[in-house]
Amino acid sequence: MILHTVPVGPGLALFKIEGELDFAGAPTVKTALAKAVADSDVARMVIDLGDVTAADDKGVASLAAAVRRALARHPNLRLVAVARDHSLAGALVHAHVPVYGYGPDALRFIDSTHAA
Repeated sequence: MILHTVPVGPGLALFKIEGELDFAGAPTVKTALAKAVADSDVARMVIDLGDVTAADDKGVASLAAAVRRALARHPNLRLVAVARDHSLAGALVHAHVPVYGYGPDALRFIDSTHAA
């Protein structure tokens, strides 16, 4: 699994996960997301899951818990996840993670946000 946190613009960060979102990477996801939202300048975050190749229950649960923790600590944070995979998007929605969309066109949101 590869993680990237990219400040895109004032107050906006992109948190990108590539590869497998699984039990082995769960602690890394938790720590990285906590660190990314610890910056008080970040008011909006997009979690890009477009390059996740596989996900297990532990990885999804860890991401969902990290998102809930971030939103509890920073109630004004606007956060959305974007996934190409329908089953991953569904698992995240079931875990109460705000998901923008799924499918090949879901990441257009990322591209347009990055260009802004």
